[in-house]
Amino acid sequence: MAAKPTIMKVLKDGGAVILMSHLGRPKDCLEIEVHLAADVVGEDAEKQVKRLEMGEILLLENVRFRPEEEAGDAAFAEKLASF
Repeated sequence: MAAKPTIMKVLKDGGAVILMSHLGRPKDCLEIEVHLAADVVGEDAEKQVKRLEMGEILLLENVRFRPEEEAGDAAFAEKLASF
């Protein structure tokens, strides 16, 4: 995974990471536990983002399949950016 060095640097430097993608099994390639939200922008995603601690990773999976993403919906993009 090309993004692995960047993800690991953010974690090493004390940050938290929110991934919005389809990564298959990120725990296998990152060798660290990855939290998975049940949705992309709904209540569970918001709770997971708020609970996320430095050094942890949250995956918002399959963002690309959301109609808002494919339509370029500005409100959807703003919601994701707010995380």
